[in-house]
Amino acid sequence: KTQAYGSGLNITGYTGQQMLESGLMIGTSNTKVSDVSRRGNSPANVSDTDFTAINAYNIQTPGIISHEDGKGYFNDDGAGSNKIGVTVRAESFAWNSAPDANYIILKYTIKNTSGANISNLFAGIYMYYTPTGINSNNTTALDTANKLGYSFNNTNTNPYLGVRLLTDQNVNYKGILATEVLTGFTTQEKWDAMSGGIVNGGIGPGLNCFVVSAGPVSINNNDSVVVGFAVVKGNDKADLVNNSNTAKNKFSTIGIQQISGSVPVKYSLYQNYPNPFNPSTTIKFDIPKMDNVKIRVFDIVGREVSSFSQLLSPGIYSYSFDGSKLSSGVYFYSLESSGYNDVKKMMLIK
Repeated sequence: KTQAYGSGLNITGYTGQQMLESGLMIGTSNTKVSDVSRRGNSPANVSDTDFTAINAYNIQTPGIISHEDGKGYFNDDGAGSNKIGVTVRAESFAWNSAPDANYIILKYTIKNTSGANISNLFAGIYMYYTPTGINSNNTTALDTANKLGYSFNNTNTNPYLGVRLLTDQNVNYKGILATEVLTGFTTQEKWDAMSGGIVNGGIGPGLNCFVVSAGPVSINNNDSVVVGFAVVKGNDKADLVNNSNTAKNKFSTIGIQQISGSVPVKYSLYQNYPNPFNPSTTIKFDIPKMDNVKIRVFDIVGREVSSFSQLLSPGIYSYSFDGSKLSSGVYFYSLESSGYNDVKKMMLIK
């Protein structure tokens, strides 16, 4: 159902609210944008109703990956005849200690359930920050190199609040006058903000918000794509960028999950499953002692296309590898640690 907007969210202890509104938006055209952000028709102060929960969003504290893990599933059946036909696994990860306490990671696995291939999908975050709790004299801008949209107050520049695209898709950004949204955020306006490339370098000072999105991406029927964002806080611009870089590095390890605490007797690297795969596959491995572990993926000519390294405790692990940005072909993956190195072959078929 439509829901009226609440009072926002306080992030860093200022008086007032620092995140007035925010939401995920997924679109393929100016008539098909699925979201539960502010809607375009009257009354404009309630949400759209496109996303329908498949199960309730569950928060686990402490989490397996972070201090607080969240997970839920939804589709866009609420959009009726204008639905895209997607099912989304939404995950969130939040930490309560340095150096990871100043960001939250949002990971969306978007599955194409439309019955046809999708070639022009954009997924983005609409964000309306008031960094010091004051809804005036704020500027929003884009750090293009870091795919980082952010806002700050021109009178008191602490804090900077941002949204960073963490995955490797092209970034789109638009700074928007808040008055244009508060009178109704239409499907056309949402689409323009998501899909227009870098529309402007920023706007302000004044009342404003922004959209940071990924796309365009293609998803074959019944395949999935992962889009990740970080909601980030910094004391100034440099601190914001540094914290967003920490989030980017952390995001690369989120595909790792310990599936058993049993202590193996030896190192092992197993054949990936499924194999062949499209676009993702799971790599399982055993670690008999605490060790710095590196998994690397190479193409047929030996070029490294992906890698991660992490200090892991003894256990049995799985790593979810996403090959959505790679071409079909033969790839090799290796497990490297102190005194152990093994390589196996896998095949990506699109």
